[in-house]
Amino acid sequence: MQCFIGLDVGTTASRAVAFDPFGRVLAAGSRPYPLRAPYPGWAEQDADEIVQAVLLALQECANGLPPGIRPRALGLSSVLHSLLLLDDELRPLTPLVTWGDVRATPEAEELKAAGIAQELYRRTLCPVHAMYLPAKLRWFSRRRPEVLRHTRRVASIKEYVSLRLTGTAALDLSLASGTGLFNAFEQRWDPLALEAAGIDEGLLAQPVEPETVIGTLQPEAAARTGLPADLPVVAGAGDGMLSTLGCAAIRPGMITAMVATSGAVRGVHEGPRADAQGRTWCYYLARGRWVSGAAINNAGVVYRWLSEQLDPSGTLDFDALDRLAAGVPPGAAGLVCLPFLLGERGPYWNGDARGVVFGLSLAHTRAHLARAVIEGVCFRMRSCVDTVEDVLGRAFEIRATGGALRSELWQQTLADCLGRPLVLVDSTEASALGAAFIAMLAVGVVQSLDDISSMVHPERVVEPRPEHHPVYDRLYDLYMRLYWKLQEPFHEIARFQREEEQGGGHSL
Repeated sequence: MQCFIGLDVGTTASRAVAFDPFGRVLAAGSRPYPLRAPYPGWAEQDADEIVQAVLLALQECANGLPPGIRPRALGLSSVLHSLLLLDDELRPLTPLVTWGDVRATPEAEELKAAGIAQELYRRTLCPVHAMYLPAKLRWFSRRRPEVLRHTRRVASIKEYVSLRLTGTAALDLSLASGTGLFNAFEQRWDPLALEAAGIDEGLLAQPVEPETVIGTLQPEAAARTGLPADLPVVAGAGDGMLSTLGCAAIRPGMITAMVATSGAVRGVHEGPRADAQGRTWCYYLARGRWVSGAAINNAGVVYRWLSEQLDPSGTLDFDALDRLAAGVPPGAAGLVCLPFLLGERGPYWNGDARGVVFGLSLAHTRAHLARAVIEGVCFRMRSCVDTVEDVLGRAFEIRATGGALRSELWQQTLADCLGRPLVLVDSTEASALGAAFIAMLAVGVVQSLDDISSMVHPERVVEPRPEHHPVYDRLYDLYMRLYWKLQEPFHEIARFQREEEQGGGHSL
């Protein structure tokens, strides 16, 4: 019997999951790695640590396969918007700069001040923001020019992982479309975006279709993982696109609400599509289908930060924090959290936004703080749902996915904040299933993206509680008014933090 492995290189862990041809999980493996923030606004990782985690996750998955099951193909999924500068031997010159890194906010503001932000969005469908590569590369040009001089390849973490697995540093069209450097309509690296970034096209890979077989496992990778050396490796796509596919939310009128380390709201459609107000991004999935969405930097990562700060020993895990938060009524006794610890992406694209806890009093406890964090994340998800539906039309169904939404408390709070039912599907490994499904397409086991619908089924519906929605309507209005009133203070405190990073000069 054959199986297909989906490898999902995530923000805080890599997960390898083996599926049978009907989408049923046969085995899985996972390994975590740290996210480091040496300064406010930074979010880095070690690319070689991630490679080691990938190999261990694949090994665990291979060891868990039932007897007689042979892997047919391996599909790749990874986070988007990562940046890794490689030397002439394709070794890292820098840490991996992740999607959550907003150090390049001043460079993004420069591009806006230059009057080219709208044109860049019109071409790339990526709003000008510190997350995308034009601003990140401008930061290196200004702050680390010697590194750029020695750079021979501008890469993503998927390219580095594929290099270590197959010997080929392959980039797929899905990840390329999320760089801010790729012209969505002409399907090529965009000259204006490259000029804004300050690099030549020769530093970038030529992207391939997601279902392209990029090679087979190298002998060393095969030996480390226990997988066959002739195993085809398929380029795959970005994790967000594959999560949407893995939830089978690919019909018009369906959207997904994903809450994991980050969060996102997404909808699938034919061809690239822009938002007249530039609030949404649009990335490629496969076979002519695109995904429009709005994403947030701050979801489970804020909950993890809170658990670590409240109990550095590590005994206050997510389940324990949920039990604390569940003991507090909706509204957290008037405690409102703006959870922008990693700046902000969609829908308003302010990299200088910072975390705020508003309404704090002596009556509040850590339980209130935990509840306020959950609600603050769900409020930001509500702003994303409103924006995506403004662009794509009101959805008839919202499918929910992501690690945080394995929690019943998070499920119910999101449904209550939205005032909408959430459909939970039997696809707890959505990104990995999406990657495995693209591998099935590559070898002809399935014929169409629509075939995913036979593998994924609604599990249950979380209905909003009518008595909670008025509370959240009131607090959401306050939340939004606070956000907009804090725009200038956000910029001032972010500037102060950048001056601290550079060694002083504290003029606000």
